[in-house]
Amino acid sequence: TKFLDTLRNYYGEQISFYFAFLIHYTVWLYPLAFFGTIWWIVEYAILDIGSAGGVIVVLVIICWTTLMIENWYRREWKLRFRWGMMRYRHTEIPRATFHGKYIISSVNGMR
Repeated sequence: TKFLDTLRNYYGEQISFYFAFLIHYTVWLYPLAFFGTIWWIVEYAILDIGSAGGVIVVLVIICWTTLMIENWYRREWKLRFRWGMMRYRHTEIPRATFHGKYIISSVNGMR
């Protein structure tokens, strides 16, 4: 979480949440990849690839997805609380270290 705190302090909360989700998703993919590899080895060993046991795989993936998303909601709320974003409204604070020229956007007319 030190990495996420450093990211948040430099780039802001939106980028930090993006990377927090990527980390969360990657970590949660490990058990699913392990299960899929074992499943493939078993199917290959019995020479019945694409067997009717695919229903089991689908049910495991459905359960995995539900658990992963619910766990992400918990993780997101912990990060929101930690970063003081419980009553968050989108407000961008200019970086004090920015030394460049502000220009008017041709898309939305904002600076």
